Amino acid sequence: MARELADASINSFGWAKQLLNDSLNNSLEFQLEQEWTAIASCASHPDGQEGMRAFIEKHKPAFRPKSSQTP
Repeated sequence: MARELADASINSFGWAKQLLNDSLNNSLEFQLEQEWTAIASCASHPDGQEGMRAFIEKHKPAFRPKSSQTP
């Protein structure tokens, strides 16, 4: 399990953690806007590009370690 987490996108984990932390303090409308922003940010990040490429090409993504910046 640790290896799977280490191979995952740090950027995506950062966004997910931030969204969860803020969710109880935000209105539904604002939270949905933040989630839309997170999805767009992740999609434009190199890890997101690799994830989409891996999905289309049907292989496991190869994220670069520590190449990601979290929000």
